Amino acid sequence: MFKSERVNYLGILLITIILYGLTYGFKTLDPTNINWLMSAYHDWGTHYLGWAFYRAEDWTFPLGTIENYNYPNGTNIGFTDSIPLMALLIKPFSSFLPDDFQYFGIWLLSCYFLLGIYSFKVFRVLNIKPLYSLLATIMIIANPVLVYRGLHPALCAQWLIVASFYYFLRDSKSNNAISINIHQVCLLAISALITPYLTAMIAIFNVILPVKHYFFDKSLSKKLSFFFPFLSFFIVLVIWYVLGMIDVQGSMNLAYHESYHLMSFNLNSFYNSYGYYSEFLPRFELFSDKQYEGFAYLGFGMIILVISMIAFLMVKFLKRAYTIKNKYFLLFGAGFFIMFFAMTNQVSLGNKILFGYPLPGFIEKIYFTFRATGRFIWVIYYMIFIFSFAIFYKIKLNDTVRYTIVIVLIGIQFYDTKNLLLSKPSKNIEINEFKTKLSDEKWIEIFRQFDEIITYPPFNTNLSTPLDYQDFCFLAIKAGKPITNGYVARINVIKSQNYINSLSQQLRNALIKENQLFITTPQNIENFNVLIAKDRIRLKKLDNYILIYSKSKNLKFEFQENKSDQDMIDSLIKNSKQKDVAISKGNLKETDEIKFYVENFNFENNVIQVEGWAFIKSSIDNSKDSLFVALEKKDEYYKLPTKMFQREDITSTYKTGKLNNSGFKTFMMTDKLRSGNYKVWIAIKDDKGDFKYSKTDRTVEIKTE
Repeated sequence: MFKSERVNYLGILLITIILYGLTYGFKTLDPTNINWLMSAYHDWGTHYLGWAFYRAEDWTFPLGTIENYNYPNGTNIGFTDSIPLMALLIKPFSSFLPDDFQYFGIWLLSCYFLLGIYSFKVFRVLNIKPLYSLLATIMIIANPVLVYRGLHPALCAQWLIVASFYYFLRDSKSNNAISINIHQVCLLAISALITPYLTAMIAIFNVILPVKHYFFDKSLSKKLSFFFPFLSFFIVLVIWYVLGMIDVQGSMNLAYHESYHLMSFNLNSFYNSYGYYSEFLPRFELFSDKQYEGFAYLGFGMIILVISMIAFLMVKFLKRAYTIKNKYFLLFGAGFFIMFFAMTNQVSLGNKILFGYPLPGFIEKIYFTFRATGRFIWVIYYMIFIFSFAIFYKIKLNDTVRYTIVIVLIGIQFYDTKNLLLSKPSKNIEINEFKTKLSDEKWIEIFRQFDEIITYPPFNTNLSTPLDYQDFCFLAIKAGKPITNGYVARINVIKSQNYINSLSQQLRNALIKENQLFITTPQNIENFNVLIAKDRIRLKKLDNYILIYSKSKNLKFEFQENKSDQDMIDSLIKNSKQKDVAISKGNLKETDEIKFYVENFNFENNVIQVEGWAFIKSSIDNSKDSLFVALEKKDEYYKLPTKMFQREDITSTYKTGKLNNSGFKTFMMTDKLRSGNYKVWIAIKDDKGDFKYSKTDRTVEIKTE
């Protein structure tokens, strides 16, 4: 019936289009439609923003550099999961494209189609009839892992795994072995331009394929069997270096220090639908909520097939009527090696750790690089699909019976996973111009008048509302400005902390550049106290955010503030200003009753700023205590109230009582104090009104007129 390969591929294309339309909706294929990506307020928005910033910047080296997103640290197109392969291909034509342009819809469709093509090729290599191959391919195209991973389009290039199976399973002769290995090298190179996770999965095939050709097929020389793995890894390193995912010294920028076993594969994942994605099976417990990374639900139709095939094989093995070719042991061995990697050294079943074992340091470094280890189960996952159908095909059955059984299994599979197949939000989002939850035109007009957009605290993805960084980043790209926000897969912690420290130092010194715009919330206004006290900034309210900029800036924008907005700003300014501090006569008497630590102390530009923690050693509950900082000179002193905040770590560290009310911070303008050398004290007033004093090792020299 399906003699022509072209007809078979057209059939796969038709199946792919139908499944894609049911899952994502055809509106996602419109390259000018970004509404479905940005309205999701999830990973889709992050991936689009990475591409949008990347296309707007000049070419640099490394080629994947993005400077204005996550500014000033920047990032890389590979760390926003924006599919570098597509970004690099399309960026040269960016000036000819519409302002709103996305390639993620066509990418997802391509991933589905290529998975179908290579699945069909695998079954044909195994000498399976075209119609059966086509039916099995339908199950693979609609597999739950691919649909589940739709929010991460880069991770949907799972066709690379099946393509690697295809090249491994092909018969090789001396006249085609080199060609097969070159194709496998190309697959690895493509994966390096998509995501490192797939690169690591494909790399195992680039090792076992030449081994198979040398030891089993005798189609490749020993020299070439070493050459092709070396060539593969060399090409990956070159690609990542040119892209900017490894630095000049070749050390990885991919490491992420997090407990890797929290994102591991759970042994119940093959039958765990999480309770949402199966009509038949309930939710099973996980050891960690983050083990969703190892989602590998087979679907009820596939579970029936797998259990049946396991039973069939057990009977055959007991009768010694079934043997496995030696070269398959190499494939299965590699698959199970990856499976153990996916499980990590903390093997879990349900909410329990079955057993654990120590790992060498260099293995742990690999785990830290690929922290979402559960994803590596995909190699075994697709192996289960392919060989379950292949084994079932070998059972002696009438073709009509065989096809009927497979069609019934497909029906069960689709009914079981219908909630997963039909749950994507993209289908219900219209093709409209995307608008954020903010007053877009106003923000863009304001942004265009500054050179730096600083969300404060910087690098905070949830400034006021969940994922509001996407709104601000979208508006920043529309205004063509850098912004200190953005979600990236890997963070340079040192650079980020250095920038935060420099920004804090700038604010402590009451400095603000005319080209800087700060966006913050009322809860963070205290960080601008010195600037407010020195009357160097303006505060404005827009969409429940506080805008802060230099008083010397001539902003060409009329804020339509109502009375409640102005009252709120006035209240923030009033509460931020220093309270009058009267001089007291006498000397402070030190006691040994206070435990304290000054974490930050700064005295510049006639401003003292102090932050730390303190508590009375004998206190069982300091919830009603008040903290002060005192400045003492000879027989007089000033006592300054502090803003107190919770420090639960103090309670957990000292374990002598409830000491959460121990954190404090304050600042003081010294331009009205008398000149002289002052000693800095910590004072605590307990719930009875009694004061305890301890002298710090800090002194300040105040010079005033």
